[in-house]
Amino acid sequence: MDGDHLSELSHPARFCWYALTLIDQGMFTHFRASSDRWVKATGGYPLPVANIGFGCVAVTIPAYLLKPTDSLEDWSTFLEFWLDELDAKLHSFTGVTPTAFFEAVRTDRDMLKLQKAQPFERLLLEKAGERWKTETNQS
Repeated sequence: MDGDHLSELSHPARFCWYALTLIDQGMFTHFRASSDRWVKATGGYPLPVANIGFGCVAVTIPAYLLKPTDSLEDWSTFLEFWLDELDAKLHSFTGVTPTAFFEAVRTDRDMLKLQKAQPFERLLLEKAGERWKTETNQS
């Protein structure tokens, strides 16, 4: 999916792409051995990409899928659904617990860098921290 057209997607579609992209990139970056298990279990997802010139593309960072005009209430509702899904499936699909995943995401050097996405990502880390009793709610 071409990142230039992401703004045309509805907020539920962008929220889902955010979740899939975060899992995919988080697994690839922090749990390399489990990344292949994730792709095998899910069939892989076409990740949103941005043209970076000379015919090259880069995977869009998850935060680019969020807009400052998105509703935090809608995001919170989506997070309840998504975190339930992670609770039920992440470990069996990858061998990685949600606690370990979100601890890695929380400490990722690029998390929360994009200003427009900070309130959304802070809420995600808060809810994940509450759910799995990690330190993620201290970000």
